[in-house]
Amino acid sequence: MLEGYIPVLIMMVGAVAFAVLNVTVSKILGPRKPNPEKLSTYESGVEPVGSAHSRFSVKYYMAAMLFIIFDIEVVSYDFESLDNETQEYLTKYARTPAERQSAIEN
Repeated sequence: MLEGYIPVLIMMVGAVAFAVLNVTVSKILGPRKPNPEKLSTYESGVEPVGSAHSRFSVKYYMAAMLFIIFDIEVVSYDFESLDNETQEYLTKYARTPAERQSAIEN
């Protein structure tokens, strides 16, 4: 019964091993003697001005949440419930060039 989950388990173990390996190699090969020059923020050669921690307006977050909500809504549309004419219109540009050519020829 659980034999079907073995590939998933192998993939998860591989992903964790890959992450641990990358962090370990980064620690081993990373910079050893940090100084203020190396630790400073690089902004295209210009001295940084002000703090990087600034507050965003709530309007920004509201717009982002609305975008996510409507994006999920559009993805979850049930195209089967639409009539044939609307389905053809919506899928008109989703075809490959070869599919469009064969549709024209038929």
